[in-house]
Amino acid sequence: MSLIPVNQVSADGNDPVWVDVCILPEDKKGFSAGLLFAVSDESVYGKGVQFGISGLMNPNFTDFGLIRNFGRHNYIIPDKFDSSWAKKQFRLKVNRQTLYVHIFNFQTADKITMIYSIPSISDALELQANGNLNPCPQPWPRQ
Repeated sequence: MSLIPVNQVSADGNDPVWVDVCILPEDKKGFSAGLLFAVSDESVYGKGVQFGISGLMNPNFTDFGLIRNFGRHNYIIPDKFDSSWAKKQFRLKVNRQTLYVHIFNFQTADKITMIYSIPSISDALELQANGNLNPCPQPWPRQ
């Protein structure tokens, strides 16, 4: 299931990156989810990217193998980077979570912010009932 930005600020309306979420049913305890980060426009190579997920502080949930810049959630997008799954999956919560992706240019201070909504447990149940659940790769690719 590709995440659709719920709020986006972009000069030309084109998304230079995108995020996909997979959802894995877990016994009776709920669902886990994982994120795939991908570049769709090479203009972001060499730029900074910062990730944040509401309610989650562990940087492994947004560690896509990029070059760490500073802090726990800040990276540089290297040349020729295509896509990568996050290092770890996380459990879906009762309420939807928010994923923030900030792409910034070090020279000009220009910034693009994309805000995505991550499904809740009830959203995942509905997707599962409709046969629209995007399955996670197994085993998880980056353990």
